[in-house]
Amino acid sequence: VTVVFPGAIDTDIAKNSHANDERLQKFRSFKLGITPVAAATQILRAVEKERLHVYVGTDSKALSFLFRQFPNSTIGLMGKVMGAVFPD
Repeated sequence: VTVVFPGAIDTDIAKNSHANDERLQKFRSFKLGITPVAAATQILRAVEKERLHVYVGTDSKALSFLFRQFPNSTIGLMGKVMGAVFPD
């Protein structure tokens, strides 16, 4: 079993989420996500190597580190980021 901790992956999933289109486009302009092919490659390599965890994308690794060091601040930061993109 490999547990996947995905970061931003450049798919169209947010289009179906009722996100604010203008804010979503602004968020996507930062190009934070990796391609679906790159994500799949990372996941398959982790499974082949029988790793317990795989952090997909550098943002996933960074958030994991931040959460371990500053859990409350990281949760607050993510809430603000998600709140700016997705409506209440």
